[in-house]
Amino acid sequence: MSTKNNPIIELIEKLPGNNEEKIYSLALILVLRDQPLIGRRRLSKILGLSERRVRTLIEKLIKHKMIEKNVYALKLSANTIKLLENINIKRITNKYKISMISIIPNLCSILEEKIMVFRDHLVINIKDPNSIEVICCQTNSNIIIPRVPEYLKKKYEKIINKYVSSTRQDELIIFWKNYQPYLYDASVLLTISIFFKNI
Repeated sequence: MSTKNNPIIELIEKLPGNNEEKIYSLALILVLRDQPLIGRRRLSKILGLSERRVRTLIEKLIKHKMIEKNVYALKLSANTIKLLENINIKRITNKYKISMISIIPNLCSILEEKIMVFRDHLVINIKDPNSIEVICCQTNSNIIIPRVPEYLKKKYEKIINKYVSSTRQDELIIFWKNYQPYLYDASVLLTISIFFKNI
């Protein structure tokens, strides 16, 4: 499969370091997108890292021109904003813990066949196999829930129809048992990148 014009792959490839560092760097970038005036102390709490480690991540991201620093705050570079503009992440964290990531063309049809491979990659990246409840996809008028018994499919379809979205677009939907926003979102994006590069 061609990886050209895939903003997720392009974004991941620009991040410095190994996969673990990429996850933390991307999580930091996602936090900055949502909370542009956040300080280092709050960042370290969200990411579960020491302030020193957060400072090192920031320095590397500045060096790689992914973020910029002025007197008042950190901000995303114009190039990073452009890479992120089509990557939409929505979260529901009330009764259910659900994350939704859109703009992934063809992912649903691929996941139907390779859901276990995708799940294995994701488990490796989040380092917590018990966090994932179920992985779904929706496209057009279809909700795809691979490798799940029929009676459970109906349950998840009902939840998706109630909470997720009325417009059907290519969207990856993950139900979580345990969910760390930003970190797990970054892990999912890294997994998508690895997945697309290897098929």
